[in-house]
Amino acid sequence: RKTSSTTGTTDYIGGIHYGTVSGNYVINFIQTEEGRAVRQSDNSYKYEYNLTDHLGNVRKSFDIYAGAARVIQSDDYYPFGMQKAGTVPGNANKYLYNGKEMQEELGQYDYGARFYDPVIGRWNTVDLLAENNRRWSPYNYTINNPVRFVDPDGRDWLDPKKDQEIADRLQAGLSARLTTEQSNLKGATKTMSRIEAKIAKDGTSAKLEKQLQSTRDEIGAINATISDLQSSSREITEMGNTMAQKFTFKEITGEVGGTEIVKGVITMSITGDVNGIHEAAHGYQRFKGNETTESNRWKLEILPYQRQFAFDASSVTNRVPSIFGSPSSRSEITEKWVSGIHGSSGDFIYSPGVPTKSLREFWKDKQ
Repeated sequence: RKTSSTTGTTDYIGGIHYGTVSGNYVINFIQTEEGRAVRQSDNSYKYEYNLTDHLGNVRKSFDIYAGAARVIQSDDYYPFGMQKAGTVPGNANKYLYNGKEMQEELGQYDYGARFYDPVIGRWNTVDLLAENNRRWSPYNYTINNPVRFVDPDGRDWLDPKKDQEIADRLQAGLSARLTTEQSNLKGATKTMSRIEAKIAKDGTSAKLEKQLQSTRDEIGAINATISDLQSSSREITEMGNTMAQKFTFKEITGEVGGTEIVKGVITMSITGDVNGIHEAAHGYQRFKGNETTESNRWKLEILPYQRQFAFDASSVTNRVPSIFGSPSSRSEITEKWVSGIHGSSGDFIYSPGVPTKSLREFWKDKQ
């Protein structure tokens, strides 16, 4: 709850803003990732859309009027967030710099953990995680580089430029793979049509039927690969466009990546582009609320490995050892196969501490 001498009392529940109008407790507006639904005088709600830059700063707000887009608010900023003169309506959008709410009484932005003063480019209190960045003042904003970095909640900063470069690299790889698979699909479809035409003309045979079924299976596998590649691309785009949740890629060395939520940020630690596709799938799982537990650990690994297989099949077949063999197709990536994956030391990655004999017996009993 916020109580102000100028704007009255505002209650916040997530992105919903409540206030009092003529003695009635109402929803003033609902803030979303793309804009806000604003209450009108007749108690209806009108949607206003935001256009943001690469740092999440709202630059234009517009609605739909007479069937066309109409700009209703324009905002420009100095590098550290102080506003330049713009077009501001009476019922102005106050979620502006980095998408954070401007507190007009203080002239500061509310980042959650701290308030930020864009006039001096400093926080109003000491960084709670100051020990992690001892080279810098505990009041500094994005290590004095607001053109490149953003601070999601007043505790730590992210590098959107680096993240965008990695995302663009992954998207380029996905696009190249899609081009290849679409060409493969075209060729396989022609082959199937040729076999069907031969059967229609000369009659069938065991050999032709076998060839036809093999080609149909190939087309099914190609379509599954295309679907995985398209889903990977779509999910990476969605994560990049989402303002309510912060994501970041962290490039690391080693043979195993990982995805976790660090200080509210979904952090995908990747060892390369192939692993990036894998961890991006995990990042999207976390975004959608699918948390890894002991009971679903194997199951939640299936899709990321299938996405990785679609991107680079050999990276799974040749470089992901499992005591249950190597998958030669998407359908062979199963919980059983995942459970047997081990590192170079021989220790199971997803079945830590389980003896090999016990794991084999477990799956034997499941059959």
